[in-house]
Amino acid sequence: MATVILHLGSNKGDRHHHIQSAYNIIEKEIGNIKNRSSLYETKAWGMVEQNSFLNSATIVESNVSPFKILHEIHNLESALGRKRIEKWGPREIDVDIIFYDNLILQSSILNLPHPHFANRGFVLKPLLDIAPEFIDPSSNKTISHHYENFIEMNVGKVGE
Repeated sequence: MATVILHLGSNKGDRHHHIQSAYNIIEKEIGNIKNRSSLYETKAWGMVEQNSFLNSATIVESNVSPFKILHEIHNLESALGRKRIEKWGPREIDVDIIFYDNLILQSSILNLPHPHFANRGFVLKPLLDIAPEFIDPSSNKTISHHYENFIEMNVGKVGE
């Protein structure tokens, strides 16, 4: 069984419903949910002129390969109405694989750990809820360390 850490976000339509529906599909198609973070509302990142996001993270125990999980995530997102129209645009649901065990992977369609997680407060805060001592295999630093570093570097910034 692999320990998989996923991040979920929604800023279009019934955000609570989309996240709960995503959790239901994750449990059915990817694996057993072991822990979930609280929901956090944050301002949009990247393309900022859009609704705020609800964000959450989860730990899943899975027998599914990382590439199959990515496939299931794309199916889940489509089933919940997501259309990939513009990068960082509004979406019913967005699910990212942040970690897959201690795997370091670089491919044309999937990079693990997620290459930008440590620079995004909206990802780090939910991760801090569920896996503060998880060690990022690419840096050998804990989630707590990444979060503290992020806060130090972004003191005074709004919406992070």
